[in-house]
Amino acid sequence: MKNSKLERALYGPTIYEITLGLLLSVVLGAALGIVFLVFKPATVVQEMPKEDERIQGMTYYVEGTIDHGKAKQWMRKRQMLIDSVQGEVAFTEDDLNTWFMSSTPAGQEALAKAAQAAAEAAAAAKPGAKSKAKPAAKPAAPAPAADAAPAEELPPTDLIVASVINFRIRDGVVQLGLPTTINTLGYVFPVVAQARGGFEKVDDMYVFVPDEVMIGSLPLHRFPRAIEYMMKRAMQSDALPSEMMAAWKKVKTVVVEDKVIKLTI
Repeated sequence: MKNSKLERALYGPTIYEITLGLLLSVVLGAALGIVFLVFKPATVVQEMPKEDERIQGMTYYVEGTIDHGKAKQWMRKRQMLIDSVQGEVAFTEDDLNTWFMSSTPAGQEALAKAAQAAAEAAAAAKPGAKSKAKPAAKPAAPAPAADAAPAEELPPTDLIVASVINFRIRDGVVQLGLPTTINTLGYVFPVVAQARGGFEKVDDMYVFVPDEVMIGSLPLHRFPRAIEYMMKRAMQSDALPSEMMAAWKKVKTVVVEDKVIKLTI
């Protein structure tokens, strides 16, 4: 032991110790870099800026439209797909976004919150909502402490909470966006996952094959195995309407043209 300490004092750390230190530094630096990019938010824009107007190093996210006026036929199209009616069905991003908002747990929760907020706003703006002045009356007994204020909404307990998948279709390319929140250390971090690509037939079913995947500002497409894992988890989650999964297996062809996805049943 004394000889080892003496040699270390005379000659410094060994090659093994130096190599191990370098490897640990590289691994730690890579891990910190990945975490930084994941939590670096994407910039939400209405339209993708032109090439010469984009800021280097910035990740952009363009959300697909959800115009209910343009999606009046979405229920008929959905039923044609579910019933396997032979022919071609063309879905726009408005159709798909309306369908997913109405038929997934996250979408129904978002609609319920929006309806509640609208009802509260309407009640607050209603004429005569404020009580008229009345003569002073005998003070009422103080309410119990438990009824003094409504219970605060508890913070989410899940590490990752996903919202509703958002579709955007442009120039024959399908973009899937999934706003999520990561809850850790008592903080809530919003992160947008987005993937762009098309459809390919694998075995007997068409699947979405992304060419580009961004988690926050992290280019996940540089890690192919990570994409495979993410796609499998997405297929097993409740982010997709249950009735869609069974009907999708009967689709014969999938073609993306300009702003629509054409399915042949």
